[in-house]
Amino acid sequence: MTDSEAVTFDEVSIGFNGNPVHEHINFSVETGDSVTLLGPSGTGKTVILKLIVGLLKPLGGKVQVFNQNISSLDEEELQQIRARVGFLFQGAALFDSLSVYENVAYPLRERGEKDEQRIEGLVIEKLKLVGLDSKRSQYPAELSGGQKKRIGLARALASEPQLMLFDEPTTGLDPTSARNIDSLIIRLNEEHGMTTISVTHDIESARKISKRWILFADGEKKADGLARELEANDPAVRDFVTGNWRAEL
Repeated sequence: MTDSEAVTFDEVSIGFNGNPVHEHINFSVETGDSVTLLGPSGTGKTVILKLIVGLLKPLGGKVQVFNQNISSLDEEELQQIRARVGFLFQGAALFDSLSVYENVAYPLRERGEKDEQRIEGLVIEKLKLVGLDSKRSQYPAELSGGQKKRIGLARALASEPQLMLFDEPTTGLDPTSARNIDSLIIRLNEEHGMTTISVTHDIESARKISKRWILFADGEKKADGLARELEANDPAVRDFVTGNWRAEL
């Protein structure tokens, strides 16, 4: 792994209850890159995101994030890595009992930030970034699905991460809300230089938010490259994108 790589998977294998999910997979994500992970349901794309933040550990191989082998870190060292990684979960995972402001402030307080003026400044900055500063006193139950996703993104950004992970960021959203999320991901990458790794089944979104795709299926990496070239020339990617994918029997 070089200094220019944010994430590297080196011969990584993982499975559950004796059933393999990934076997000996290899790929790297350069700092400042924007990558989308594709593949049929149940092929372990979210597992890859969880490996990156140390929520899961590989059975074999190495996962390196910012030049650190995640599996070799103690809890304190792992928390230092996680502070540099934002994760937007599929359901936004907001706390229903907390206001929008307190939801976004939560990770700052959790990491020990005591300066309320700094907390307020960061919360307002991130809410303005996602276009929802006016909602700061409301509660999650008062928000639409798209607004919840954007608040979840603001919360993930509050710690000012260098790497953002998105798990199905547009699932369940109406087309306008989905495109708003796409635009935010693009801005983070292109205007703020943030490395982004997304998991999605939304092909229109995948085309917009990243130039590089990695396709996983049947426990292995099936394709990796520029999205336009893969769509034009790779049979596995074409089959997946057009809905003609057939899992191995």
